Amino acid sequence: HNSGFIHAPLWLAVLDDLPALVAAAVEANEESALVGEFSQPAAEDYYKYFIGQDGRETVIAEQDGAFLGAILLAASWEYWTRPMGYICKIWVTKAGRRTRAARDLFAYADAWSVRNDCLALYVTSTAELNAKEQRLFENLLSRSGYSPVGQTFKKGV
Repeated sequence: HNSGFIHAPLWLAVLDDLPALVAAAVEANEESALVGEFSQPAAEDYYKYFIGQDGRETVIAEQDGAFLGAILLAASWEYWTRPMGYICKIWVTKAGRRTRAARDLFAYADAWSVRNDCLALYVTSTAELNAKEQRLFENLLSRSGYSPVGQTFKKGV
């Protein structure tokens, strides 16, 4: 695989990983209740924004060459001397569920937030999944040490 090896089964994404990332985005889009027309060029641009840029990382979870999921991280220096950490996207494919992929990605995010001296690490659960998958994701967040700190509101436009 690419030279961004972190430790099995995690890899630091490079531009050659765009096809696998976009394929996962297609699956995520199909599973979500969010409404919108999928755009491959937009998906590619979104991932390019996180690959190889200061303060941002994309990490891929794989097993035996199979793409299991990815996490996109960003450090944001807003108005403090230390940044806030954000999990901008985490997605585990259907093939990656009930594996260690999500736990490994969250563990990576924890270590990344320490390396980047973040004040806190934020994540939302806004993929609009079906009730069962939403509940499983929220349980995963709780088991990973995240706690609710406020509501997310949405207004359709």
